[in-house]
Formats: sequence, structure tokens, C-alpha cells
Amino acid sequence: MKYYATGKQIVYPEDYNTKVMFLRKSEEWIRQKQSEGILESAYSFAAGGGFLIFNVSSHEELIKNLIDFPMYCLSEFKVEPLVTFTENAELIIEEFKKLGVYKEGENSTVNSENKDDTGPAAVPPVFFKS
Repeated sequence: MKYYATGKQIVYPEDYNTKVMFLRKSEEWIRQKQSEGILESAYSFAAGGGFLIFNVSSHEELIKNLIDFPMYCLSEFKVEPLVTFTENAELIIEEFKKLGVYKEGENSTVNSENKDDTGPAAVPPVFFKS
């Protein structure tokens, strides 16, 4: 299971030695987690904050690894589960089939003769959830 964890630092140590210590420990942690295959990528935003892509087997494993991040105690995070675009598209298409609003091989939805767009043919395509 992949997770997108975006975060930003909300607590700032007063002295620069402590700040550098947290940064160095975080760099080391990221390298270690990447070598273990737990962390797929880690990026910082130019204006502050950043994101981590976790590849773990459970929500509990995600929590344990996120809490283990050296800057966890200084930051707040938002976590979103990830699915590939293809997996998501196929799930949506299968649901459309179950609802009877789409049949494989047709260029349009079922009941396409419904010209006023008030019936099942009016189901909008779903690409991204915001």
C-alpha cells in the first residue's frame, strides 16, 4: 500500500545546532527507509514543508514509520492513500458497469438516447477526487 504524507514543520528549535541536528537525523532516516524499501521518495517544497511516499503493508506500519521520522515531533502531517491511475480508472469503470450506465464496447453510456442529460447517461466521468 502506498501513502502520500505531506507535512510542514510547526515547531522550530531556538538554536541552529538543534535545527541542523534534526535535519541531519532526518536525512539519515530517509536514506535508511529508502534502502529498506519503506520510503519510495522524499521531497521538500521550495517554500517549506514537503512530502514522503511510503510503501508499507498496513496502516499500522505507516503510523509506526511516520512517528519514527525525526522531525515528526516538530511537524504536522496529512496522509492520503495512493492508487495508480489505471487501477483507479478500472475501479470506476467496473462500478459504472454495475450501475448499468456503461457497457464495454459502446462509445457512449447506456441510455444515450436520453438527450436531455437528466438520466443515467448524464453520469459525468470521474477522473480525480479532490
